[in-house]
Amino acid sequence: MAAAGETQGKVELRCSDNLVDARVGALAAAVNAERAAGVPSGRLFLDPIEQALAVALVNGYAVHQRSLGSYRGGLGPLA
Repeated sequence: MAAAGETQGKVELRCSDNLVDARVGALAAAVNAERAAGVPSGRLFLDPIEQALAVALVNGYAVHQRSLGSYRGGLGPLA
């Protein structure tokens, strides 16, 4: 949710049968390699990579909810 700039609710990603994004692939490979090795570099290395992966996914694939404008009444500015 932080990557999406949301303070409440949830973030939903669009469904994609064929996710071809070099950034997402490289970040996922880095996370996978680090986890497979038992996280030898520690969380200080892994946390920013996971955050970058979240940002890439949200920016590229999030379903953005359109907010409805609020009606305040009146006719607007008079000329």
